Amino acid sequence: MALRILVPILATIPVYGLIIWLIVGEGLRPLNQIARAIRRRQPASLEPLPQARLPEEVAPLVSELNALLERLREALDRQKRFTADAAHELRSPLTALQVQLDMLARARTPEENRAALEALRAGMKRAARLVEQMLTMARLEPEAQLAQPAAVALDALAAQVAGELEPLAEARRIELRLERLESVAVRGDATALHALARNLVDNAIRYAPAGGAVRLAAFAEDGSAFLVVEDDGPGIPPAERARVFDRFYRLPGSHAEGSGLGLAIARQVADAHGADIALGDADGGHGLRVTVRFKTA
Repeated sequence: MALRILVPILATIPVYGLIIWLIVGEGLRPLNQIARAIRRRQPASLEPLPQARLPEEVAPLVSELNALLERLREALDRQKRFTADAAHELRSPLTALQVQLDMLARARTPEENRAALEALRAGMKRAARLVEQMLTMARLEPEAQLAQPAAVALDALAAQVAGELEPLAEARRIELRLERLESVAVRGDATALHALARNLVDNAIRYAPAGGAVRLAAFAEDGSAFLVVEDDGPGIPPAERARVFDRFYRLPGSHAEGSGLGLAIARQVADAHGADIALGDADGGHGLRVTVRFKTA
C-alpha cells in the first residue's frame, strides 16, 4: 500500500524539478542577459544598461546600476578634463624654469648670478603653488566632500586661515583684519571648507596692493551663515565675474601671481556644500568682495 502511494510521488519529482528549473531559469534570464552585457564591455564603456522588457523586480536594480555608471562617467570626464588642463598649464612654468636655469648657467657676474637665482626662486614658488592647487582640486571630489559631514565653525576657520597666511600678508605689506567674527557653524567637510577659505584669502592677498588690507568676516544673518573675504585690489569687472570661476582662467592683462585655480576651488567646494558664492564690489566701490552663503548647521 505504501509502495503504491510512494511510487507515483517519486515519479513526479523529476517533472516538478524540471518545471522549477524552467521557472527559475526564465526568472533569472534578465539577470543573465545583464551579466553577459557587462562581461562584454570594455573598461571605459559606461553607457547605460538596456532597460527594455525588464521584469518589475529587476528594473530598480538596473536603474540604480545605470545611475552608478552615470556618476562614474561624470567622475572620469572630470578627471580627463583636469588632466588635459593640468598638462597644458604646467608647460608654461616648466618652460620658464628651464629659461631661468639657462640664465643662471650663463651668469658671469655676482649681480647676474643673484638676479638669476631670484628669478629661479620665484619661478619655483609659482610652479609649487600651481601644483599644490592642482592637487587640491583633484582631491576635492564633490561626492567625497560630504561623505562624513560635521559641524564646522566658520569663525574659527576664518581665524585659523588668517593665522596661516599672516606671513604671506606681512611679506607683501598687507594687513589682515578679522572684522566681524560671530559664533556660527555649518555642516560640511572641514578639509574642503578650509581649502575654500584659504584660497579666497590667498587670492585676496595676492591681488591687494602693498599697504592695502584684506578683511575677513564670518556671521549669521537671516537664517544663513556667511563667510566674506574683501580686498583693496583692482576688483573684477562685472562682465568677467562668471568666467573667473573657470579653471585656469585669468583676467586679461592681469600681472598678479596666480594659477587661475583659487576661485575654481572655492566654487567647487561651495557647490558640493549647497552654498552660494557671489562676487561684488568691496565697500567704497574699490576692490573685490567674495561672499559665500551657507545653510546653518
